[in-house]
Amino acid sequence: MVFLNHHKLWEENASWVPPEHPNVKLNTDGSWRPNTRLMGTGGVIRDCVGRWLFGFANSARTGDPLKAELTAVVEGLSLCWNVGLRNIICETDCGEVIEACESLVSLERWQVYANLVRALKELLSRNWLISIRWIPREINKVAHTLAGWGASSSVDYVVWHKAPTFVLEAVEWDVMSSMDIV
Repeated sequence: MVFLNHHKLWEENASWVPPEHPNVKLNTDGSWRPNTRLMGTGGVIRDCVGRWLFGFANSARTGDPLKAELTAVVEGLSLCWNVGLRNIICETDCGEVIEACESLVSLERWQVYANLVRALKELLSRNWLISIRWIPREINKVAHTLAGWGASSSVDYVVWHKAPTFVLEAVEWDVMSSMDIV
């Protein structure tokens, strides 16, 4: 276990946990390559038994780590909305994204990312049930793999209705590890 000020942050053997029905779970991640300054985004939407519903990835020519993380959440929530999903648990391994969602102060701290933060807050204000949670990077493997693919590809936004082969191992690991806790 890892603690901060006597509060448990996460278990070292933590695993991906499917959402309770009727929720779906959106896991997102951003990737940034400092040597090329390219960024990628990725995410996966799964149901209460861990079944793949949608996955996405995107690449961008410029960016930074926080822009990639914020963009991934905005893209993932937009996909959920556009396909009619209305009960969402969104998980990200970026604490700053959670801070941006919860911030009631002006966008001054977020000046560089103002458009993304506005888009995120607009999505959150829609008529749906949504919660955004922080998770450790170790249990965000599928989204991490998709975001890495986005950062290394030249493909604009792509949506998969079935898991692409390059992410199958991570998907299977999540499903198997979630069975241990059910």
